[in-house]
Amino acid sequence: MVWLAGGLVLGFSVLFWLLRRRARYLLVGWLWFLGTLVPVIGLIQVGAHSMADRYTYLPLVGVLILTTWGACELTRGWRCQALALSAASCVALMFCLLLTWQQLGYWKDNETYCGSG
Repeated sequence: MVWLAGGLVLGFSVLFWLLRRRARYLLVGWLWFLGTLVPVIGLIQVGAHSMADRYTYLPLVGVLILTTWGACELTRGWRCQALALSAASCVALMFCLLLTWQQLGYWKDNETYCGSG
């Protein structure tokens, strides 16, 4: 699993580096993701916690850069681009809402959180 993950990180890094002139947002989003992921995964300890999943929203800004500008680029020639992207955004937000509702159960109180991990 570690080799697969390392290969994926290396593969995406090389791919986005090669595409940097045509689609700069790919490299920017990827570097944001990698740079802000380091404190979250525990390689460099920040504060009293060795890992903190509640801070994963910072690296995900990079993923959102990739997906937002990528979706815009992929649908550039579509006649109903704004409608399609708006509908896809609504579906994604509803999915995030459901996942947030589920995740809130883990953060209900101190015993629930400590008992789940």
